[in-house]
Amino acid sequence: MESKIMSHIILAKAWNNGKFLPNGGGYGVWLTNYFKDEYLDVEWASVILELEGWEKVAELGINTDAFWTRGRELRSGIIGKWLIANGKGTWAEGQEPEIFLRPLGKNRFAASLSPIDGIEDSVDAILSTAQPLKTE
Repeated sequence: MESKIMSHIILAKAWNNGKFLPNGGGYGVWLTNYFKDEYLDVEWASVILELEGWEKVAELGINTDAFWTRGRELRSGIIGKWLIANGKGTWAEGQEPEIFLRPLGKNRFAASLSPIDGIEDSVDAILSTAQPLKTE
């Protein structure tokens, strides 16, 4: 699969297994099927997220059958620590913090808790408002 370097962003959500752990365990990123289909390659062993304002990158393994067949979350204690440090460690059900992902090339993505470069629309938001084609 060719890498896609694009200026737009993809909206993901923070994920948690239901327990707040100060060490960041039990956290991750919940991805849309669109993101999996368009931006990930089944041959990659991992995805690397460059977390805004965070020195350490999060390398997330995607080489499992479970991820490709039924899962959409990528788990990492580093993401948990990043969320907690940014005041996003807990949330009400259905109010998961948004994570904005921008493709950087191959398996690297920039991750931010606010829109990147002032871009506010995600691909998923655009797709959700698109009008279906009328067939005659």
